[in-house]
Amino acid sequence: MVARVTRRTAIDYQNDIMLNLHFTDARKLNVTLLIPLYLIPPFLMLTGCISIPDAESTKATGTSNIAANHSPICIKTPGDPSFQQHVYVGAGKLIAEKVRSGVEKSGRTSFVIDDPAKAQVAGCQFMLDSQIIEYEDRATGWSGIPDRISLRVSLYPITDPEAQRSFMYIAKSSAMGSAFLEWGNANPASLLQQQFADDVVALISK
Repeated sequence: MVARVTRRTAIDYQNDIMLNLHFTDARKLNVTLLIPLYLIPPFLMLTGCISIPDAESTKATGTSNIAANHSPICIKTPGDPSFQQHVYVGAGKLIAEKVRSGVEKSGRTSFVIDDPAKAQVAGCQFMLDSQIIEYEDRATGWSGIPDRISLRVSLYPITDPEAQRSFMYIAKSSAMGSAFLEWGNANPASLLQQQFADDVVALISK
């Protein structure tokens, strides 16, 4: 058997090199495009509405050991906030639910109410009241302008509202994080995440 020898010119080698370069570039491009999608959890890809908070909060100050016993805590629903003459209907309830999540994390029973008169009916001895100081809703994922929310959360005995304990929570959405993850328009209440829940726990536990 005679071995067949194929002659290759310099142009053939040059074509091989160019083909390999194109293949390598295409593979790198595919990896570059696939990695971000792989890292984003599926539920985020479905909803597309999440803000990455850049948050800070003050330590709770005021009367200590307000809620020493384990009776239920009522959470007052704040009024719906407005921004640029637009009222965000339902935002007050969203914020109240975020507060409730923090209370539940502490193991305490809680009820969200829209009328303080209902607190005694619910068997509550303590009230959590959220004062909305700032609520700025922006399409951060597209505009790059951050959402903002500022709250003062106060805990007090229903029979003595002056003996209260409170903390401040201030947050804005991270422009960089939202640029990648906020494909829809997440509302500012979505900035009330883990740190906020921990602050609520600390408020009612000390």
